Amino acid sequence: MAKATKSVIESFYSTITPDANAGASEGPRLLPVKASDGAPRKALYLMEFHNLEVKRSGPNAATPNFPYINARLAVVEPDCFENRGFFTMFYIPMPKADADAKEQARITANTARVMGQIDRILGEGAALEALGEVEDVESLADALSDLVADLEGERAVVEVGVQKPNEKQIALGYTEPKNVVKQYFGADTWEGE
Repeated sequence: MAKATKSVIESFYSTITPDANAGASEGPRLLPVKASDGAPRKALYLMEFHNLEVKRSGPNAATPNFPYINARLAVVEPDCFENRGFFTMFYIPMPKADADAKEQARITANTARVMGQIDRILGEGAALEALGEVEDVESLADALSDLVADLEGERAVVEVGVQKPNEKQIALGYTEPKNVVKQYFGADTWEGE
């Protein structure tokens, strides 16, 4: 790795403040998000992480062979939706030595958002502890492996949304809407159905 890239990466994650508002914002077997369809209040579900693994992006990705966490979220409560769920991911962008100010600001904001989500699930400071020493792609993969171990079986309150596929996804054959995470909250905030 070039020294210039290493110097950008070396302390990047340790300088990001996690975003406290991270993630704010109908096909078969979708979890409902409207009360009229049977969703819990504000589409909040108590969910649990399962089947976590560190994967790598494909050769045609914007950043080929880049590590990310893939996970399945399964409903714990309301029990009428128990074990239903969907897959989600944690993709933590890597800073680039040649990024212009606008792109660097986007990378920083996306990193802060994901770190804020991790903190909401695992507790304040968890993201910085896991990612603060990342120096390159391989140390990021190692840090994500540690996060996988921490997240497996962890519970969180999840505000669930529905996302329709964009043109690029449709071109790749993904034509059905899917459930997505709009927001994470600590499991201790679950108030029941």
